Amino acid sequence: MLPNRGTPVPDALLHAGLWVADAVYSPLWTPLLTAAQARGAAVMTERELAIYQAADAFELFTGLEPSVTEMGNAFDAVMAKRYAKVNAA
Repeated sequence: MLPNRGTPVPDALLHAGLWVADAVYSPLWTPLLTAAQARGAAVMTERELAIYQAADAFELFTGLEPSVTEMGNAFDAVMAKRYAKVNAA
């Protein structure tokens, strides 16, 4: 994302018929996702991408169906800890 905070997709190409994801952790809501959502597109942040990828991998390797809610809570806790350190510095 850094140093460029722009979007790689011109706003004119975004519309309600699209599904847009952006694989960026910080910020979760990138300019691309914000613009896509404003134009009615369905969007997915890196949070959801990470959680559902992890859940699929866990099930693939273990045969057990994980709790997506618990994985989301774990993701949120890790990110909160990570950014608490960044903000404290």
